[in-house]
Amino acid sequence: MRLIISSMLAGLCIAIGSAAYCACGSAVVGAILFAAGLLTICYYGFHLYTGRVGYAQNLTDAKNLGIMLVGNLIGAFAGGLLVAWAATSFSDIVSSALLFIQIKNTLSLPAIFLRAIMCGVSVFLAVDIYKEKKSVLGILFFVPLFILCGWEHCIADMAYMAIAGLPMEPLRFGLVVLGNTVGALVFRALKRGAI
Repeated sequence: MRLIISSMLAGLCIAIGSAAYCACGSAVVGAILFAAGLLTICYYGFHLYTGRVGYAQNLTDAKNLGIMLVGNLIGAFAGGLLVAWAATSFSDIVSSALLFIQIKNTLSLPAIFLRAIMCGVSVFLAVDIYKEKKSVLGILFFVPLFILCGWEHCIADMAYMAIAGLPMEPLRFGLVVLGNTVGALVFRALKRGAI
């Protein structure tokens, strides 16, 4: 029960970061504000799928990651709905999220997958630097980097869908989850081989 609650809170934190990015008139400032979500998750030790999938080593980890992913998606969706309901009529937050989802639904499948891989690498680096070096610099650089590059983060995408009231096509969303997973796992494996 603790894992699911922690995972839902992590999803909510990502939804808050997503809302900040949508609300901000400046892409750079919005991307920096988005990082508050991952900072909060790391400080409180919440369970974020994209921040932990790179460390999976066995079937127990895989089972916990499945629970984490479901909890993250529930938290992000609920947080996104709260943001949408709190928005006044068709606010900048809702219109930005709607535009993001419309663009995501037009990208080619290889583009979605490659963008998700790069995001998986970026989130892994942000969390790994936080864990290994006890520094928030990875979060403050790699989170805005993946946001400004337009790379796909499955939990943020769920928040954008809830805010916009428009789903991503299921195959595309599945590729985002898969790409985030592949990016984190492959980078960690390469890092372990290089060090």
